[in-house]
Amino acid sequence: MMVVDSYKIDIKKLVLAADFDKEFYRVLSNPITRSQEHAFEILNDTFIAHFGANRYSSFDSYRVSRNRRIRK
Repeated sequence: MMVVDSYKIDIKKLVLAADFDKEFYRVLSNPITRSQEHAFEILNDTFIAHFGANRYSSFDSYRVSRNRRIRK
């Protein structure tokens, strides 16, 4: 578990797309999160720190993928 700016992020929950979405909404619900893009940056930066690569190339890439999963 990693603490980033008072967010407790479980690294294992960033690997699968559905779990990444759950963590995204959990971080987004924190009152100090400024925006959806801020929540995404926190998670993606954490992913990069541990795995050495981007989970998603940008917030727009994540948003499109998330919306596609939601529609299914």
